[in-house]
Amino acid sequence: MLKSIFSLLLAFICLQALGQNKTTVKGIVADSASKAPMEFATVAVVNAKDTSLVSYTLTDKNGTFKLSGIAVDKPVKIIISFVGYNTIRQNLHLQKELITDLKTIYLSGNTLMDVIISGERSPVTVKKDTIEFNTEAFKTRPNAVVEELLKKLPGVQVNVDGSILVNGKSISKLLIDGKQFFGDDPKVATKNLDADLVAKIQVYDDRENDPDHLVSNSEVSKIINLKLKSKIKKSTLGKVYAGGGSRDRYEAGGILSNFRDTLQVSLIGLANNLNRTGFSGQELYTMGGFDRSGGGGQIYDGTFGGRGYGGIESVASGGVNINNNYGKKLKLNLTYFFTHSDNLYNGTNYIEQTVANTTLINNSRNMSNNKSNKHAIGGLVEWVPDTMMRIRYEPKLNLNYQNNRNENSNSSSNSLLPRLSESAGLNTSNANNSGFSHNFMYYRRLKKKGESINITHSLQLNSNNNEDFNKFRLESFSTEVRSETQDRFRESLEQIQFRGFVCNLQLSLKQKTNIGAEFRNTIFQQYGSGKYIRIQSVYNALRFFSYQPK
Repeated sequence: MLKSIFSLLLAFICLQALGQNKTTVKGIVADSASKAPMEFATVAVVNAKDTSLVSYTLTDKNGTFKLSGIAVDKPVKIIISFVGYNTIRQNLHLQKELITDLKTIYLSGNTLMDVIISGERSPVTVKKDTIEFNTEAFKTRPNAVVEELLKKLPGVQVNVDGSILVNGKSISKLLIDGKQFFGDDPKVATKNLDADLVAKIQVYDDRENDPDHLVSNSEVSKIINLKLKSKIKKSTLGKVYAGGGSRDRYEAGGILSNFRDTLQVSLIGLANNLNRTGFSGQELYTMGGFDRSGGGGQIYDGTFGGRGYGGIESVASGGVNINNNYGKKLKLNLTYFFTHSDNLYNGTNYIEQTVANTTLINNSRNMSNNKSNKHAIGGLVEWVPDTMMRIRYEPKLNLNYQNNRNENSNSSSNSLLPRLSESAGLNTSNANNSGFSHNFMYYRRLKKKGESINITHSLQLNSNNNEDFNKFRLESFSTEVRSETQDRFRESLEQIQFRGFVCNLQLSLKQKTNIGAEFRNTIFQQYGSGKYIRIQSVYNALRFFSYQPK
C-alpha cells in the first residue's frame, strides 16, 4: 500500500515539474501603415536549431494570438507571416511560469523593390483559403512515406484505415502538383510515395462542383495537394519489392513514376499467391476514380485481386495513370487497371457423432475454383479557356468477367448401416458484367458578380448477364429418404439506365441579394429477364432560391 502511494506521489511530482517547464507566448499582429489588426496571419514557433515546428496558430479578427505549452528548455524562435507582407523572425527567451507577451508586432507590406533574403521559411503559411505546410519543418525518418509525414502536420489526422481528416473534415482526394494520381483515393499516394520527394503540402476546400460557394464551409471536404521538389519534377523514380517462400509462395510489386513538367506517367503492379491484394478493397475501388460517379459497386467492386473466398488465391494486377496539361487551359487524365484473380479451394470434413445406440459418420469434400478478369478505365478532360468558363467531362468504363465452379460430395453411414446416403453436386456460373458512366459539367460566370449558369449531366449504363448451371444427385439406401436427381439451368439478363440533368441559373439583384432557379430531371430504367419486370421512374423538380454572395 505504501509503495503504491509513493509511486503515485512520484508521478504527480514529475507531472508538476513538466508542467512548470512550459510557458505561453501571446501578442498582437497589425499592419505597420494603417495600424489595423491583421486576421489570419500565421504565427509559428520553431526549434531554433533545425526549424522543426513546435506549435502554430492563426490570428483572430482582433489580430491576437496565443500559443500555450511551449517548452522552455530548448531555444526557439517565432516566425510571423502574411501573404504580401515581410516575414518577422525573432528569437524568444522564454522563462518558466512566465507568460511571454510580445505586445503588438507590426508587419510591413512587400514592394517590388524588396530584396529577397534567404533564410528559414515559415513552417505554415495561409494564402486565402489554402493552408501550406513547409515539409522542412517536419522531420521524418529516412525512407518514410507521405503518410508518416502527414501524421506530423498539426490538425491532420491519419486513421488506421489510411483515411485522412484535416481539422475534422475528410479528404476527398489527393493531388500531385495539381494532378490526379490514380484517381481520387489519397491512400495510393500516401502509402507509396516517399516523403522526401515533397517540398510543400497544401490543404484547401474541394469546390470542384461548387464554384459559386453555395455549400457551407462545414459541409465541404478538403483536398491535399503535394508540391514536389523542383529536382523531382524532371525525373523518374520508383520502388519495387519481391519475395519468395516455401510451398511455392511468392510476392512481387512496384510503382514507377515519370515526371516531365506538364506530363506525369505512373505504373503500378503486383502479383502474389498469398491471398492479399497489396491494397485494401476501398483503396482500389477509388483508385480508378469510379466512386465519383455515384454508381457504387456497380461501376467497380473494389477488388484489385479477389474477394477472399478462402483457399489459395493468385493475383496479378497492373495499372497506368497518365496526366498531361496542354498549357494552362486544357487538362487530360487517363487511368487503366487490369486485374486477374484465380482462387482455388479444397476442403474435406469428417464428422462422427454418437446418438443413442448408434454412431453417425459423415464424410464430405468440397472443391471450388473462382476466376475473374476485370478491366477498369477512367478519364478526365477539363478545359478552362478563361476565368469565366469551365468545362469538365469524366467518362468511366468497367468490364468484368467471372467463372465459378464448385464440386461437392457427401457420404453418410452409421454403426447399423454401412451406407445411408451418397450425394454429389456440381455448380458452375458465368457472369459478364459491364458498366459505363459519365459526368459532364458546364459552368459560365456572367458579367455581374454572383451571376452564373451551371449545367450538369450524368449517365450510368449497366448490363449484367449471368448463367448458372446446377446438377445434384442424391442416392439413398434408407427407406426413410428417397433418392433424387436435379438438373437446373438459369439465365438472367439485367440492364439499368440512370440519367440526370441539372440546370442552375443565378442572377444578382441591386439589393446585394442573389436569386437563382434550378431545374432537375432524373430518369431511371431497369429491364430484366425471367422474373424481372420493367421498372421506370421519372423525376422533375424546379426550385427557386436566394442567398447572400460571399
